[in-house]
Amino acid sequence: VATNSPFSLAEDENFREFVGVRMPGFAPSRKAVKDMAMELSHICMERVIRVLSTSVACALIDDEWTSKSADGFVGASLLMIDEDFDLRLVSIGLQYLPKTDGRKHNGERISEDLESMFSEFDSIAESLGLKGPNGERFCARDLIHVATSDEAKAMLNANKLFMHGDLRKVLRCLVHRLSSAMKDWALLNANVQELFGHLNAIAKSIHLSQAARDAGCAIVTMVKTRFLSRWLCAKSALKSKDNLITFAGSSDATKSLKEHTNNVNWELCSYVVELLSCVCQSMMSLAGDTYVTAPLVIPTSFDILSNLSAF
Repeated sequence: VATNSPFSLAEDENFREFVGVRMPGFAPSRKAVKDMAMELSHICMERVIRVLSTSVACALIDDEWTSKSADGFVGASLLMIDEDFDLRLVSIGLQYLPKTDGRKHNGERISEDLESMFSEFDSIAESLGLKGPNGERFCARDLIHVATSDEAKAMLNANKLFMHGDLRKVLRCLVHRLSSAMKDWALLNANVQELFGHLNAIAKSIHLSQAARDAGCAIVTMVKTRFLSRWLCAKSALKSKDNLITFAGSSDATKSLKEHTNNVNWELCSYVVELLSCVCQSMMSLAGDTYVTAPLVIPTSFDILSNLSAF
């Protein structure tokens, strides 16, 4: 789980030999590992449902993205305030949307997938004997106070449908809205656009060149949002400015790096970093410096890993 490895790894000869050194005689099959993961997932779901049933407030956080192969994924998590007024963030599902089924990744489809996730919640709650606040049949969706996502039209429409059309319960992610505002500002300034273009080219050149990385010129390229990544890239480039300017190499990547480095308006770069510092630091304080959908996946991994000791 921690390394995102397939279950088939359990049947790899070298892996089984490695496990056998520490745990002689223990050689789980791919099916055994899958069954273990499914059982742990069910245990975690039961815990989430119990917290949800007594929560003071709950928000649904969801997102949809498409892979390079055009397959889609919908992820959802719950941010809850429990009865002890502690904040809980838990992942509740990651739905696979294969391109081969011919269905569009629109709001209607995503809403159906959310319905599917929550109907599973309701089935588990019924098996646990849980009831709604007034003794009625447990319905997880009725306990959601607000649904939030990025500014994608499909997600906003999906949340609108999921929340029975109540727009008061559909919000746009604040971090994405801040990012969009900064992006709109940058698009109005040709010099800033050119600056970010050079910085992106530098980051790409460094990523492609082992020599540049060895020279200590690495700058941030994978971060929270598209705009925040540009700001962090500019901030890191300023720190590595001397190395970037003096570094020279023979490969195409390092030639490109040197060319774009020489064209960077460092005074403008410093100004942009300082000007946007307050907003970008606020975005990082709100959501960290990893991509927005990471909170949908990471809690699941840690929940499973923390329960592996039971086996």
